[in-house]
Amino acid sequence: MGVVYMINFSSLNVSQMLIPNNVQYQKTVYKGVPALQVSEVPAYNAAFAKADVNKINQGNAYLEVTTIPFFEGLIDVDVAAVRNNFSYQFPITATQNLLVGAMAGLTFRQQSVNQYDAFYLRAGAGRLNNPAPTAPLSHLGAQYISPPTWIFSNLQKSKPLYTSGADVAEGEWTHICLAICNNTLTAWVGSNPNPVFNQVPLLGTGLPGPIGLFVDSGTVTYFANLRVSPTMPLNLF
Repeated sequence: MGVVYMINFSSLNVSQMLIPNNVQYQKTVYKGVPALQVSEVPAYNAAFAKADVNKINQGNAYLEVTTIPFFEGLIDVDVAAVRNNFSYQFPITATQNLLVGAMAGLTFRQQSVNQYDAFYLRAGAGRLNNPAPTAPLSHLGAQYISPPTWIFSNLQKSKPLYTSGADVAEGEWTHICLAICNNTLTAWVGSNPNPVFNQVPLLGTGLPGPIGLFVDSGTVTYFANLRVSPTMPLNLF
């Protein structure tokens, strides 16, 4: 099976393995679970939201975990995301604005501050919210991106297979499991045995790099129980 990295975010020395990129973080307890609270630096959040008037660009805000080299394998983490005061409206159609917000997940194979692969959840668009969202919002719960080229606005136009609905609710703990193998991504969300993405081709550089904890504008996210297994189990697929 190889080496398995398990990150305890309640550790006093956790800051020694983390490099923030446009984010701030602190140790906390969320709904009884020791966690790391991560959000965009307010100045970056406000400046990005003001500049991105058409809501088509992709922010680069994440907390790099420097001690884990990664190319292929499994990444597991528990995540809970809520909107904050910087959350803004996402234009779905010309006549309807639906709040998305509460977006958070994982980066991997980072090559630079703005080049990496990422998977994240839009908790505000999750199917487990009450009331549950309707289409098209309900189809936006899970997302893969690969900046700087393959951000959501570009993928939405030409590669819709990189967006999916997901069983997630804003403010509730949700488990994410990513399997990266043969330059493809399979992703499971929550307790649903059916993956939201099933061996979809990755669009990044295909080179190894660190992983990170990803957040987007208007979001406060809690991360717990990060587990990274760089060697892929042979019986996974």
